[in-house]
Amino acid sequence: MVAADQEFALVDRGGTAVLVQSWSIAFWPDGSLKRSAHALAAPTPAEGYTLKAGTATAAVTPVTITEHEDHLDAEGPNRCQSCSCSTDRCPRLQAVRKRRLSKAGSLA
Repeated sequence: MVAADQEFALVDRGGTAVLVQSWSIAFWPDGSLKRSAHALAAPTPAEGYTLKAGTATAAVTPVTITEHEDHLDAEGPNRCQSCSCSTDRCPRLQAVRKRRLSKAGSLA
């Protein structure tokens, strides 16, 4: 039986901890965990992984989301701002795209 609030840790075949985010998606009638989903962040794919009960490795730079009336700010290794309106009509997002395109030259 796996507790509903069980945390998970992920390691590659070499035993190196890998960042993983887990969430519960189904429970048994007794409240224990039936199914869970996991997303991993690995700089390069490993030949295999082992998921086990335990505390997940914390991100060196966690991402923080701040909700504002008209947009969201995401702060972490990169900074992102998202409008609550359609991305095609969002002047703030269009301005960010233009700045990135002018710096990068192209998206190719």
